[in-house]
Amino acid sequence: MGQTVYVLTILEGKGKNKEWRPIAVVTDLTIAEQWQQSGTLGGNVDWIPFEVDDIRDIHVKEEGPSFQPQPLAPTGERWMETAKELQEANAELRKIIDQMRKQMKRQGKSSAIPKEAAADKIPPKPMEGSKLFAETLDAQGLADFIETYAAYPVDNEFVYELYRGSHAVLKLVPIADLREGGRDHNQQSKKNEDKYMKQDLKTQPPAVVENGEVMDGNHRLRANKRRGLTHMWCYVVMNEETPNGDSDAEGSSQD
Repeated sequence: MGQTVYVLTILEGKGKNKEWRPIAVVTDLTIAEQWQQSGTLGGNVDWIPFEVDDIRDIHVKEEGPSFQPQPLAPTGERWMETAKELQEANAELRKIIDQMRKQMKRQGKSSAIPKEAAADKIPPKPMEGSKLFAETLDAQGLADFIETYAAYPVDNEFVYELYRGSHAVLKLVPIADLREGGRDHNQQSKKNEDKYMKQDLKTQPPAVVENGEVMDGNHRLRANKRRGLTHMWCYVVMNEETPNGDSDAEGSSQD
């Protein structure tokens, strides 16, 4: 980088034809300010700092204004020293900021979650034995499913009547959208929860969910939260309205 010089420019012309034109160059900012404040050129003047390397072709008027700089007073000398110190401090600060940016960029790359780790937050589609769980279940299928996997006694006929006319669809649901409910919500078992913590996610039965409420599978929900999962597979109940506008599954959350 070259030496900084200060180019005095003056606004000339009229109306839309006004433009800034260089008329003098100095290397001392204090002299530049003294010249500007002297009032010799009026108010339409400005000093522009340039690196010497940036100056290509500056045409200065042959008969420019004359100015004799005044010697610096003690306060002016102190001001110049302070200005120099500030410039050096700013340069050092820029170096520190650049180093911090580079370091943060490196840390950002190293702390980024690998695709493999991100994928671990989403469980694979579950399997029952050697086959995937069914994509949909009717009311009887739901009753049989809950009776098979619930940790409490289930009245199959009651559950069938509860969901008669409805069906459930297997979906990957964000855990943040689920809330505990149903019968097993009040029957928390640390033993069951620990069992699901150890279970292979590929064989974990889906939860049964209605309107965002987990009707069966709260132990699985709590275990998956502890595992740090973001989603879990659920059978989402789709209530089909009867001709009079009522839902056959209405009131199911009271179970």
